[in-house]
Amino acid sequence: CRFTPTPLLSVQKKVNEQSDKTREVIQARKSARKKTIVDVAVIGGGIHSAIFNSTLSKAYPEVRVLTIEASNALVKTFNGSGPVFRINSPELGTATSNLIQESPVQLAQLTAAKFANAELLGQVALFALYNSTTNFLMNAKVTAIQSAGEGVYAVRLEEGLIVYAK
Repeated sequence: CRFTPTPLLSVQKKVNEQSDKTREVIQARKSARKKTIVDVAVIGGGIHSAIFNSTLSKAYPEVRVLTIEASNALVKTFNGSGPVFRINSPELGTATSNLIQESPVQLAQLTAAKFANAELLGQVALFALYNSTTNFLMNAKVTAIQSAGEGVYAVRLEEGLIVYAK
């Protein structure tokens, strides 16, 4: 199974479209003086978010997750690096640290190289995020996270929106 930049751009476009819809819902709820409450707010749409979201989605598919990313692209550091540097993640017996457990695509499907380049890992992470149960909010900078009481946190965004997370 080989992936080219076209599907990656298509996935990122779908993420951005979904983000626009999410933003509209949050803005409408704010206008109606209603809170937007999710079970989990994940700050940042990078490699660690991909691992967390994939694992959480598999274990608890009913959990409402919102991934909040400050930039316009997920896994931007890896996907924007090109095939320049390799990830130094040596094989450890039968396990590998070049694995996003629940991702529908794995590095072994993209390359036979022992040390995959960062861009390939970024592709796997992007597909993992996209195939998780999370909703996305792109171009959203978090300015504060404050306790709202009773185990709920208010995640304040630069644009004036607030998302509450359990």
